[in-house]
Amino acid sequence: MDDPPRPRCPRPILLTLFALALLAALAPGAATAIGGRTTPPANRRAPVGSVVAWGYNNDGQATVPTGLSGVVQVAAGWYYNLALKSDGTVVAWGADNDGQTDVPTGLSGVVQVAATWYHSLALKNDGTVVAWGNNRYGQASVPAGLSDVVQVSAGGVHCLALKSDGTVVAWGYPTTVPTGLSGVVQVSAGGAHSLVLAGLIAPSITSAPPGSGSYGVAYSHTLTALGSAPISFSLTSGSLPPGLSFDTVTGVIRGTPTQAGSFGPISVAASNMLGSDTQSFTLTIAPATLAIIADGQTRAYGAANPALTYTASGFVNNDPASIISGALATDATASSLVGSYAITQGSLSAGANYTISFSEASLTITPATLAVSANNQTRSYGMANPPLTYRVGGLVNGDTERVLTGALATTATTGSPVGAYPSPGVTFSWCHR
Repeated sequence: MDDPPRPRCPRPILLTLFALALLAALAPGAATAIGGRTTPPANRRAPVGSVVAWGYNNDGQATVPTGLSGVVQVAAGWYYNLALKSDGTVVAWGADNDGQTDVPTGLSGVVQVAATWYHSLALKNDGTVVAWGNNRYGQASVPAGLSDVVQVSAGGVHCLALKSDGTVVAWGYPTTVPTGLSGVVQVSAGGAHSLVLAGLIAPSITSAPPGSGSYGVAYSHTLTALGSAPISFSLTSGSLPPGLSFDTVTGVIRGTPTQAGSFGPISVAASNMLGSDTQSFTLTIAPATLAIIADGQTRAYGAANPALTYTASGFVNNDPASIISGALATDATASSLVGSYAITQGSLSAGANYTISFSEASLTITPATLAVSANNQTRSYGMANPPLTYRVGGLVNGDTERVLTGALATTATTGSPVGAYPSPGVTFSWCHR
């Protein structure tokens, strides 16, 4: 690509912002600092002032717009000027042959402006950049996705953006940034060259404390830190949960927890040649969930309860079923009446590494079977029937014949002729108490 064009050299143009607003805007504490989000609030900007301009005025660049006030920063380009107001809006005047003074409609939230030959830059308070004006070399086309910017500088036909992590992005021509450049605290774009001020920065851990994990489930958390490389990580106090390890090069905590519980306080550090930053936390490993489903059971009245059984699922870490201890329970006893009785978790436990999700079942008690045998009876023709008696077998739980109600029956009557008359059935019932 050919060398970028050089602008015509006019007579000097000077801008002065009363109350030293421009100097204050560039002074330490007014500009955004590396290592954190950067843009100062409005009440931290330079003092609000008015603008005075003088010098070459062929395009009106030395004629300040009438009523311009509330200015916190100015930037002078070739034949045009930009003024940033305290409300975050931008005013431009002077030459407009390439649209350099055509401030985009609705532009607001601006915290810094930069002017150059024939294009303009604005840094917004959300860390994004807006550009307008001449775009022959792509200098007015902000790279897609550019964010976290804390300072901008406009060169002849190129632009520089300093990000909060101390790295630099360039576009237009030329755009090459030295490989590995980091720890930058200021950028400055010239006609066709660039300058940065780089300094060593002590590390600052930027990642949130590790979140909780679960027993038997793969876990991973990455510590991140801003600062000058190389940065190393270390575990300075406490112990990680069993099954987890800490990579001191990458800052990654990973593994599969083999014990549930709360572990802490744990402290980790990010360090470089300038110092270190420490983060302390408690790491909680939640128990795994074991699903236990009781099996339904049935028995007869008066019988002993059968073994109460269950099925279990959800074991992790190759744990065997033998980790379960205790037994299921029911309120039913050998003397319990016919009916349905819940089978509950009872004393069943799988230890501290598991929480049991239990599903109940029922123990159903059915009636016992009684064997009732009628006794044979004899009487003479014309006589009244004798009492009809019987024998009972199968009574349980100390029950007696008194649990039976009703009576036997026969088809024989006083007037029945001589013969044998079988009992057609038992007309009584029994109950239990």
